[in-house]
Amino acid sequence: MSRRVVLVLTFVAAPAVAQRLPARIAAAPDGTVRMSFPARPAVCGNGRDIIAFDCSGGKCGRHTIMFDGRFEGDEVEYDCEPGPVRVSLTVRKGAVQSLRTYVGGRWAIPVGPGITDLGMV
Repeated sequence: MSRRVVLVLTFVAAPAVAQRLPARIAAAPDGTVRMSFPARPAVCGNGRDIIAFDCSGGKCGRHTIMFDGRFEGDEVEYDCEPGPVRVSLTVRKGAVQSLRTYVGGRWAIPVGPGITDLGMV
């Protein structure tokens, strides 16, 4: 199982909902499938490329994941929003080709052609 899939499953709060997701994703047309769900307590992110654990009062512990770049703990400041967790899947012929996970922020591109939004799951 890939590291990204494990990361997403780490955040899933409701296993029963997760059991229905594969069918909903497989039924979606080719393109982007999006979904959101509440983050676990003490998980936050900047809505783009940082997800942090062990957070309290806007400060995060040593567990920070940075995508597409470097994180120099004392050199970088960022706002840490408590959620939701947002997942963007690229789906072809009912199979997930790639995924990206965010915490915080909002979707920059509205729902339109090629985008299926499953909403809060």
